[in-house]
Amino acid sequence: MDQRCPHCNASTRLGARFCRACGGSLVAGAQHYRSRTWIIGADVTCDLQVPAGTVSGRHCRLTQEQGIWWVEDLGSLNGTFLHDQQIKQRLQVAFGSPISLGHKIPMPWPVISTEPNPVRVSFQTVKAGPGN
Repeated sequence: MDQRCPHCNASTRLGARFCRACGGSLVAGAQHYRSRTWIIGADVTCDLQVPAGTVSGRHCRLTQEQGIWWVEDLGSLNGTFLHDQQIKQRLQVAFGSPISLGHKIPMPWPVISTEPNPVRVSFQTVKAGPGN
């Protein structure tokens, strides 16, 4: 079952917190584009799904608040790492930083469009390669 985004009228997954077409919040009363959060993990309900055996269902949270990016581990079994250093608390990061889920799986970043409207975001499911 789908719902419609109140900002761009795109069809979105029922229960989603952000529109996959425009990145707008689907939560009633939320500020449009002011803050965005993506849950990353193996679960099909994650905003960025990484279906790998070493990735927890809800592995980490990526947040953009007024242009600043933050990442935090959500109690995953194999940890979340930046430059091979385990992230133990919410950490400010640069967009595109080499973050890994466990020691081997690169964390996917949302793809921010270069169109005139810079808030468009597209999402993808990342497939782990052999041996990951």
